[in-house]
Amino acid sequence: MASVAYAIPQAALVAHSVFKKPTADVTIETPTAASPQTIPESKLEVEKDSTPRDPHLLPSFTEDSLSRPSEPVLYLPPLLSSLPPSYPHIEPPSEQPPLHTETRLPDIDPASLSLHRALHHFKPRVGYASLPYDTAFNWNELILPEEDKREWYIVAFRSKRKDGSDGSPLYEADRLAHEEAVVNGGLIMYWYGVPDPVTGLNLATCIWQSRAHAVAANSRPHHIRAMKLAASSYEVYTLERHVLRKEKGATGVTIEEFVGGDVACFNVCTGDLEDAPAVNGIHSFVTEIKDGKIYVTAREEDTLKANMARSPALSSLLESQVAQEGPGDGVVIVGGGAATIHAIESLRLYNYGGHITVLASETYAPIDRTKLSKTLMSDTSKLEWRRLDVLREKYLVNYRTDVQVTSVDTDAKTVTIGGSETVKYGKLILAVGSKPKKLPVEGADLENVFTLRQVPDAKRIDTALQPGKNLVVIGSSFISMELVVAVAKRQLASIHVVGQSSVPFKSILGEAIGKGIMNYHINNGVKFHMGQEVKALKASPSSPGAVGSVILNDGTEIPADVVIFGVGVRPATEFLKGTQLEEAIQKDGGLKVDKQLQVEGFDDVFAIGDIAVYPQAQGGDYKRIEHWNVASNHGRAVGKTIGRREDKLAAGFAKVPIFWSAQGQQLRYCGVGEGWDDVIIRGNPDEMKFAAFYLKEGKVIAVASMQMDPVVTRSAELFRLGLMPTADEIRAGADLLSIDIVSKKV
Repeated sequence: MASVAYAIPQAALVAHSVFKKPTADVTIETPTAASPQTIPESKLEVEKDSTPRDPHLLPSFTEDSLSRPSEPVLYLPPLLSSLPPSYPHIEPPSEQPPLHTETRLPDIDPASLSLHRALHHFKPRVGYASLPYDTAFNWNELILPEEDKREWYIVAFRSKRKDGSDGSPLYEADRLAHEEAVVNGGLIMYWYGVPDPVTGLNLATCIWQSRAHAVAANSRPHHIRAMKLAASSYEVYTLERHVLRKEKGATGVTIEEFVGGDVACFNVCTGDLEDAPAVNGIHSFVTEIKDGKIYVTAREEDTLKANMARSPALSSLLESQVAQEGPGDGVVIVGGGAATIHAIESLRLYNYGGHITVLASETYAPIDRTKLSKTLMSDTSKLEWRRLDVLREKYLVNYRTDVQVTSVDTDAKTVTIGGSETVKYGKLILAVGSKPKKLPVEGADLENVFTLRQVPDAKRIDTALQPGKNLVVIGSSFISMELVVAVAKRQLASIHVVGQSSVPFKSILGEAIGKGIMNYHINNGVKFHMGQEVKALKASPSSPGAVGSVILNDGTEIPADVVIFGVGVRPATEFLKGTQLEEAIQKDGGLKVDKQLQVEGFDDVFAIGDIAVYPQAQGGDYKRIEHWNVASNHGRAVGKTIGRREDKLAAGFAKVPIFWSAQGQQLRYCGVGEGWDDVIIRGNPDEMKFAAFYLKEGKVIAVASMQMDPVVTRSAELFRLGLMPTADEIRAGADLLSIDIVSKKV
């Protein structure tokens, strides 16, 4: 490892938020120490203050310093942790020695050290508090060494103080929370801005070495108290999460919306999982209120960061129970997606002690498929919910990969693999999901023409989308537009989107919201061809086997090195044609099931996920819902039915469909909005900050939001409980968050 000189440039010890052109270039040492990098004059404008604030000292956190500051506060911890012995360094100007705790990284990795150095030149753009996060600061001016490759976790808060609110308790809590964060470790930067004199909006942000560091810090008592005080002191207080990424070979960084994390619903008393997508529960602790204080009793190991999640408690008798059951009496699951992993978890959670056999076409365990379109991640070790060896050895699942089911015989209770091998079942769960469509146009089979469904698809797309390439996305679906977000910062020559409607998502979200999201993409360099259809894909003159352009119906020819179809999916039920189950197949390829997700007319056969046409909790209409979270909860429901050895659950499946999509901001949606005829919008879609209520015949049937997440979360529960306000009440300003959902009997 090359030695690194950790020297703080004199220019760094200035107030970093009031900027003018410097009189000279500013030189920053890089980890190679052999050839210093220079930031051009045009990229760095800093006004040196005669009395600069030392950015390595904790802010004072007083009413004057944070409510009425003359300048934003930039705080860079003096050292992130102890430097490796091979790193000679100059101590930063601070009296506070480096702190060491078990939650800190043992050494500073070179990339984080480079970032820490570059952030001495961090500054906001004009009107930053109202700008999208990736344009609010001078990210494009931060320069790091080419050899660095790393990503960091960002938490940002947008806020606006209530008139007349007392900030003193909050600022004291902030001071304690930041002292707590420094001790916790992992904090690279804290920045607190100046409230806008016109709008009153402000933006604060922290950069962490990892999400785990942020979670550990944010779970501590002073931080929790600060959050609670902020919620009561601010009329606007929203949280954003982002990823700061540095790729090898580049000198700059990119900002991406954070996607992922264990987001789910848990039982407040037991910590058990109540709702997908997570597969683990959380710990519950004995609590006691005594003398006005809350006392918590816990096993020490359950309080450690490494043990935040709690795996399901499997029966100690599971192995002997499975051994006593005949394989032909067991559960066979066809498919290897989200519905499958949750069915397995639920079966074992509800003490199903029989054989479980999974027949999956994939070569890997069930994955968090949402990350494929949102990040093009292709490392299965980071995508799998459970490793194959865990499913086989701990859950005692006969998990077979890379197999193709070709037929089902419900009379003989067998599943056929590859046209010859048969597997007997006692209960059959069909969880085969969907297959992406391609348009039947000339050239659709050329090289570099892709669809996205599985990990190999993501890997091929990721490899093909090199800097300088022209990308054409056919279809303006959620998957399509998530891919556009994922690759927008890749320095492609062009990104074109072809869609049939006037704006993306028009039939689901409406014209105004679709236009607002489209304008966001346009501002990021994406070119749209809406109201168009594809006539043909044309081969490249220089490489006849590969795509070279896309021809539209109006004659427009778009250069294309890579084409991705995002024109929808179809249920993967072709293998059921010619079997007894063909009579249950609907026009769209789905299987009609009852409230318990059992295929109508077929005992012991369940269909879940994308292929299930099931009665909705809202109104009872039979619909097929292609939401990943719905598939997950279907698996949980069927596992519970079989695990409890009940023929049917009395109430049936009654979850309200929920989905989310990364579209520059996180879009949240709940309900079944098909056929909506009116929409009430609160907020401004052009700013990608709104809550939209979709109506059908005067009744609210779905809700969508951006940057107003609590509205959708509460709406899902109001739909479930039958407490959603009427359209007139929504128009009159009904506050969903104030509606009592606790005393409602269910």
